[in-house]
Amino acid sequence: MRLFILLIALSGCGYTFSKGGTILPQEVRKIAIPLVDNQTVESDLGRLLTDALREEFERYGAVQIAEEASEADAILSVVVEDVRRETASVTRGSQSDLQLDAFVTLSASLEKTNGDLLWKRNSFVISKPVGTSAGSVVTSSPFFQRGSFGAAGLVGQSSREIARGQEQSVFEEIANEAARKIYDEAVAEDF
Repeated sequence: MRLFILLIALSGCGYTFSKGGTILPQEVRKIAIPLVDNQTVESDLGRLLTDALREEFERYGAVQIAEEASEADAILSVVVEDVRRETASVTRGSQSDLQLDAFVTLSASLEKTNGDLLWKRNSFVISKPVGTSAGSVVTSSPFFQRGSFGAAGLVGQSSREIARGQEQSVFEEIANEAARKIYDEAVAEDF
């Protein structure tokens, strides 16, 4: 009886357990996600974003991932248009960069295999801060802890190596955020 009352209470409060629903037409159940078209010099960004997209779409099960476009009902096309960095802060004495902000500009569309457009988003930007020296790396931050570069790895590393490791971790975060945004806008039901 308590379980029944709990279920009744939760059903009216707007709480949901997952993003399992979809706004897609009934006939779109399999989506192909080809390798992201990376038009930048950041060579790994296309693969990172493709992997993040596949994980995000598989996580909720609203649609299946088709391995080949010929098996799909729709195709998700994503383009990395630009990557830029802007100085966010500098050290007072040397005027060297202490923190940069990385900006990644993307476009994405979801089309049925017959060419009918289901969803499109042009030139949206995802950004994250990047530390560029050992003194600017906040090892307790969630971005640092989820990344592939650990605190023990900072010892003996040059600022350039630290910056590159931090930047790789930030690109992973940007890829994950972009995948969530694309999934939420193109597929997930509005609540």
